[in-house]
Parts: sequence; C-alpha cells; structure tokens
Amino acid sequence: GQYLSNLRGFKPAKAPFELSLDLSASPDYLQIRDLKLLWADAELQGRGQWALSDTASGSAIELELNSSRLSSLGELDALTLPDAPLRLTAKVVPGAGEGFKVPNLAMDVLDGKITGQVSYGATPKPSISADLVATGLDFRPLIRESESSVDTAAAPSTVSLGRVIPDQRVPVEVLRRFDAELRFSGSGLHYPDPGFPGKVLLRDLELAAQLSDGRLDVGRFDAVGDHGDLSIQGMLDGSQAIPELSVKAQTEAFKFGLLASEDGLEALPTNQIGFEVEARGSTVRELAATANGQLRIIGGSGLTANTGLDQKLGSFGFDLLNTVNPFTAREAHTSIDCWSAAFVIEDGVFKMHPGMALRTDRVDIT
Repeated sequence: GQYLSNLRGFKPAKAPFELSLDLSASPDYLQIRDLKLLWADAELQGRGQWALSDTASGSAIELELNSSRLSSLGELDALTLPDAPLRLTAKVVPGAGEGFKVPNLAMDVLDGKITGQVSYGATPKPSISADLVATGLDFRPLIRESESSVDTAAAPSTVSLGRVIPDQRVPVEVLRRFDAELRFSGSGLHYPDPGFPGKVLLRDLELAAQLSDGRLDVGRFDAVGDHGDLSIQGMLDGSQAIPELSVKAQTEAFKFGLLASEDGLEALPTNQIGFEVEARGSTVRELAATANGQLRIIGGSGLTANTGLDQKLGSFGFDLLNTVNPFTAREAHTSIDCWSAAFVIEDGVFKMHPGMALRTDRVDIT
C-alpha cells in the first residue's frame, strides 16, 4: 500500500492485500499456474510462463483485472473515482531492451473501451511506447459536482494580467531521463463543459508525441468539441544548454465561451485563429522575455455579452475591450457582424499590428 501512496494525489483505500500463488520453477522457465491478488473491490488474476534462460522461448503471461466499483480503490485529488466497473485484459510478453510489451491491451471503463499496445524498455535508458484507441469514454462521473455546475457569468476571474511572470526553471531535466512515444486516437468522447450544461469540451482527440534525448515533439494534437476545433503542434528542446520552445496553434469555428450571453454558445461568433511563437530560456520568465511570434484572428457574426466582463477578463482586459468598443459598458449585449485582429510578439512584447477592425450593429471601428 505504501507504494500506491507515492502516486501524487492518490489516496488508496485502507484495505488489506490478499495474494495467492501457484507456481513452479525450472532452469528454463518460471511457470505461473495461478496468480490471484485481491485488494478492496479489485481482483487481479494471471497465468502463464516466463523464460529464465537465453535458450528458452515462448514467454507470455495473461492478466485480467476486474473491479465492480472504482470508487472502492481510493480517492484522487482532482478527480472523483466513480461507482463504475473496470475490466482490463492484457498479455505480457518480452520486449526489447530487457523490457516487456503488451500487444493486446483491452480495457472497459467509463462506458467506453480502450484498446492498443504498450511497451517498456529498460536499456540503454528507460523508454515507454503506447499506441491507444479510445471510444465512447464518458468522463462525467470523474468530475466533481461542484466543477460541473460552474456559473461562468458569476465566477470571478482568477487570472491577474498584472502579475509578474515567475522566474521558475523549466524542468527539462525530466525530459532527459527517459524516451517515450505516444499515439492516441479518441472518438465519441464526452468531457462535459462546466459552464454550459449539455455541451462538451472534448468529443474527439488525436495525439502524436515523441520524447527522445531530451527533446519533446508534439506532432499532432487535434481536439474537437462544442467550442470548435483546435490543432496544436509544438516542440520543447531540452537537449540544448538553453532550452528552446516553439508552438503553432490553429482553430476553426472556435467560440470564446467567456463572452457568451444567456443565449449560450450557439449565439456566439465563430473565430478562425492562428498563433505562432518561438522562445528560448532556462526559466519561464526568460521564455516570455525572448518570445517572438504572431497572432491572427478572423471572426464572424454573433451575439456577445457585455455584463460581468470585468470579472471574467480582469480590469485590464475589460478596459481594453471597452476602449475598442465603447458600448461595452452601456449595453448588455453586442451584436457583431464581423471582426479581425492581428498582433505581433517581439522580444516578449505583445503589440497590436497592423491593427484590428470591428463591425457591430452600432459602430464600425478600425
């Protein structure tokens, strides 16, 4: 149990472990006729054989894990483990680099399914590879009730635009300790939007990332939800003496939920956004100070709310918006016909250039 307690944020159930083993050993093989591990509401069963000599072959261990209630296993700080079943089956076979691989992982959880393969190598340094496909996962049972009923119109902003950027080191040392490769494809997901009941933040997700010799490359991060489509590519190179960062992001039909009126997401303008930034530095502050890039936004027509923006955007953001649109402080809504804005980032300074244009039912501003 003490090893489970080392998982950050996880508080395991105070329940005894029960282990039973039926095995035999020879110079060539360890034969597992029956393995059974009971803990709380979970039961792990296994059987198979593992080669103990270089001349032996045919190593494979079949595992099956069942739990009728995940909540019985303990608590996770940011998540609520649901009263939902879990079933996992896997076949473990030898892998490269004195490691192992699981070529046929299958998991039934959260009313959905996860399948794929996972491998681990120990030499010359630890390496992890995973290729997973998820369908139909419903994340609603994982989210606390208080988080799923946030009133975005009344919730005060926790972001202070005047706060100093921390002089905190970028933890690139972690990137040098192991290599990894992850491919994930998720469809039919249901991650709820806490501000808009019945809407989802995430429905489909495609992810491809690789970590090698201290360099992390995110070749693909494509997310689809009711706020729109988001695509991100990026790199953090921690193999250099001074870490380097680059990020590119694009959106299609994206909606800023903070600006929603009582008519909800449907009434908001859709936006096409392009963002690029490059920076180098050993701390977060150095990355911010050396950042260079650009931001482009092209927005369509729709209705936005003007009330409560001082809480949502902070005083600086509200004053900026009020300067651009003087009717913000006088009217409850703004009906936008179209708008666009262009910004550049030069050595950490964010500038509006060449400018912006906004057309509403009341005024044209450039």
